[in-house]
Order: sequence, then C-alpha cells, then structure tokens
Amino acid sequence: MSRSEHAFQTLREAILGGRFEPGAPLKYSELQELCGVSVSPVREAMTRLVAAGLVEGEHNRGYRAASLSLAELDDLVRTRVEIESLALTRAIAFGDAHWEAAAVSGLHVIEVLPRRQADDPSLHNEEWEVHHIAFHRALIAACTSPLLLQFSHMLSDRADRYRRFSLTLEAPDRDVAAEHRAILDATLARDGAKACRLLAEHYRNTARYVREALAANEA
Repeated sequence: MSRSEHAFQTLREAILGGRFEPGAPLKYSELQELCGVSVSPVREAMTRLVAAGLVEGEHNRGYRAASLSLAELDDLVRTRVEIESLALTRAIAFGDAHWEAAAVSGLHVIEVLPRRQADDPSLHNEEWEVHHIAFHRALIAACTSPLLLQFSHMLSDRADRYRRFSLTLEAPDRDVAAEHRAILDATLARDGAKACRLLAEHYRNTARYVREALAANEA
C-alpha cells in the first residue's frame, strides 16, 4: 500500500469512526501525526476525501470534517434507496449460489456478534459495525456493475456518518436484526420488489433517529 493510500484509509476510518466531530477543522500537523507520513500523502488523501464527501475545503482556511445537515440527510437517504434498489434488483437477477452464500454468511456474523460494547452499552461494537457494512455490500455485490457498486459504497460511507451520529438515540424496541433477516429472506426468495421495499424501510427507520439526533444537537 502506498503512503497516500495509507493516509487516505487512515483518515477515512478516523472520520467515519467519529474521531473528528462534524465541522471540526483538520490540521495538517495532526493528520500527519495520525497517519505517520509526510504532508504530501496527506494532501493527496484530503483531495480524495473531499471528492468522497467526507471532508470540506474552505477557501484559504484549510479543511474540516464534513458537516451534517437535515437537507443532506434527506438527499442521501432518497438517493441511496434509489441506487441500492437498482443494485439489489440486478444482484437478484444475476446472483449465483456463491453470492447467496456470502450474503447468508454476512448476516450470520452480525447476528452472532454483540452490537454494543459489553462495558458500555451506549457505544456500538466496532467489529459489528465493520461487518454490518460488509453485509449490506454483500447483498448488492452481484449487480455486475462496478460503477454502480462504487457509487453505492460512496453513499454508504456518507450515510454511515449520520447513522453513527444517532446511535445513542435509537429506540430499544427497534429490532434491527429482524429487519436484516427480512431483507435477506426476500432477497434469497428472489422477490426483488419486496427486498427493495424492506431495504428502503430499513434506511428510513434509521433516518428517523438521525433527524432526532440532529435536531437535539442544533438545539
């Protein structure tokens, strides 16, 4: 892995993981120390992070972690539902037994892993988070369109920042595992319309808690 790729991956994970608050300034000296590289690879990484929507550039004022807003949230959810519904429909049409097995395996992992940290239930288990993303990506992996997957993954990264922001407000009676299981069951049954409807409901359910978190933060 090149130094610029290492810097990009390190900073991307730091931003998605909440190390930098939304809107927080990003200082090159701190970023270099975090990545353990010189300024040049960090500059290259920042350019890519701006393109990915995770970092915002300010004219003559450097960079900051991308801010969060209700307007962008609504746009993200709407666009993600449309794009991933297309990808899931294609995956159901073209997916084979290996694709099915990967999706089943992906769900099994997040059903077995604890979703929250044992020592602090208000915090989510980072290992679960990683495999949660992997499960959603496994569902659409057979769509046969690299561009569609690339766009879906970019939207997933941007949406994940919002989802993590709202984790502590999620209602205890929400059965996320059941939502995942229902999406997978419809997918394996090759019922594209139902699978896409359940996927959309799953993302919109999450968005409800994000809106509450953003409203509380603005207040």
